[in-house]
Amino acid sequence: MKKLLAVSVLALALVGCNEKSAKEVYNETVNGVVLIQNKIDATSGGSGTGFILEDNQIVTNHHVIAGQGQIKVFSSKSGKEYEAKVVYADPISDIAVIRLSDWEMFEATENPVNLSLGNSNMTKPGDRVIVIGHPWGLTWTISEGIISGKHRRAGPNPKFMDQVDANLFQGNSGGPIFDVNGRVVCVSTMMLALEGGSYGFCVPSNLVKKVLNDFNALGKVHWKVINVSADLTDDGQSVIVRELEPDGAAAKAGIQQGDVIIGITTPKNKANVKLVSNPNDLITELAMLNGDLEEVTLFIDRKGEKMFVNIKTNHKLSSDYTPDAGK
Repeated sequence: MKKLLAVSVLALALVGCNEKSAKEVYNETVNGVVLIQNKIDATSGGSGTGFILEDNQIVTNHHVIAGQGQIKVFSSKSGKEYEAKVVYADPISDIAVIRLSDWEMFEATENPVNLSLGNSNMTKPGDRVIVIGHPWGLTWTISEGIISGKHRRAGPNPKFMDQVDANLFQGNSGGPIFDVNGRVVCVSTMMLALEGGSYGFCVPSNLVKKVLNDFNALGKVHWKVINVSADLTDDGQSVIVRELEPDGAAAKAGIQQGDVIIGITTPKNKANVKLVSNPNDLITELAMLNGDLEEVTLFIDRKGEKMFVNIKTNHKLSSDYTPDAGK
């Protein structure tokens, strides 16, 4: 028994050794983080953060480049400014992609680092995260905290956010939030500041991947829908279909009013049925589905009979929704 305990403790110690310190993450990634300034006119504009995902592909928030004025990018190495242009922008996810007019010069001069998107589905409340950004113009500031909550929503649209207690303020917007391995698991987007402190909110990396896929495949974000209105059952334990659009995706597939949705399978989680305990779970799974994928499967209970129903989804565009009010 003592030998087994010793081996277990050693295994835990080895797992802990894989985690990088905040200093290590900063040193390895800071050259992949940029300062973005958006000058719209003599009296308006703003600044934020971005990060390099691939050569000449810089991810930031939509609200950082909104108005699309004169956009400048600054590196951590020299502080030299480079002109940039917006390639894609989506107001609902609050994600945008910009490119430099002279990437070759930037690459030769600034020693940029390409960062990688991690799997935000693997992050849990309590996991440690590291933030790099430019709060209140304090450039390349690092802060540290934990994941405080998952899948928060601020408005009646498909976007969902994770919550962190690391310091996020104006100027952090669009910047990377790293896990302990230096992978970007969230993108800073919003803060809630109240007396006594604040919480930050960020776009999970898996939702960012979906948005980037849609940008590249379709030119704009397609949000998948099945055209139902769902609510909690009377006991608050399950999700029930209250209404169906008569000619919508679910109705065409045979879903009926009163069906209880137990789970959903999509091309992204086809190995397992994702259990659905509230309407938010259903919206989240559909939100992460790439716009160029069509079919999902609902696992339902219809008056005691359990069955799988395949649904060919429809989609809505970001212009069909209202963006979150807060920034």
